[in-house]
Parts: sequence; structure tokens; C-alpha cells
Amino acid sequence: MQELERLFRKYNNNLVISGMGIIFFGLWAVLKVLTLTFLNEYDIPLYNDYSGNDRIVFFVVFFIVLFLVSALVFFIHYYVGHSAIVTGLLKKKKRFYLIIAFLLLTITIFGLPYYFRVIADSTEALSNNASDATIASMLVDIAFCVALFDLMYSSFRLRQIKKHLGRK
Repeated sequence: MQELERLFRKYNNNLVISGMGIIFFGLWAVLKVLTLTFLNEYDIPLYNDYSGNDRIVFFVVFFIVLFLVSALVFFIHYYVGHSAIVTGLLKKKKRFYLIIAFLLLTITIFGLPYYFRVIADSTEALSNNASDATIASMLVDIAFCVALFDLMYSSFRLRQIKKHLGRK
């Protein structure tokens, strides 16, 4: 029984720590998009089609959409992280965040091959600086996958331990 109590505390702590990590990864995701946008890593093909006032309107609309998408990405990460923290602190039983965490994990895993294409293209055409930044981003995304997996695993193990301990 003491072993189950120890595991119960361990997985609660894992949820809190993983939740904080997911929130920080959300900040990283927003920062990465903004940095790549402002450093002209993303070439905007429609930009060249506009001139004068149309170009100003294009930029305003582009940055409003960029802000809204960034806010949505952060909100999703914040929701998953905050829900895990609340669950880990035993304040509320939440489960919907696990579905979103699974979707985030799936999307991130399916996005990893993109890095290999970028690395292959950058080593052939550009300097190694581009591939270094891409490798760093890939490693951060892999760490994000590990944090999401730990969050989901801890949640499932916690549910099993609660059943054995007779807690709701």
C-alpha cells in the first residue's frame, strides 16, 4: 500500500511538471513562428502581388491572422498544461485535455519528417547555419513529444493507481 501511495504522489508530480513543460513549449511554438516570420524564413508569395495601400492592408491582415493563430496555439498548449497541473494537484478531475494532448502528439510526430527534408535541402543548397537551427527545432519538438507522452502515461497510470487505492 505504501508503494502505491508513493507512485500516486510520483505520477501527480509528473502531471504537474509535464503540464508546466507543455505551457513553456506553447511559448516556444509562438516564439518560433514569430521569429521565423520576422526573419523572413517564410516567403510570402502573395506579398509581391500588392503595392501601395494594398500592401499595407495585406500586412495588417497578415499580422492579425498571425496573432490569432499564435494565440490559438498558445491557448491549446496552455489548456493542456493547465489541465494537467490542476489534475496533478488533485483539484479537479479533467480528462478532455488528454484527447487534445494526443492530437498534439500526433500532429508533432507527423511533422517531424519535414525537418529531415529541410535539413537535406539546406545541406545541399545553403550553409550549415540553416540546418543547425532546423536540428535545434527538431530536438525541441522531440522533447515536446516526450513531455506529451509523459503527461499521458502519468495520467493513465494515476487512474489505475486510484482504482487500486479505492479513490475516486
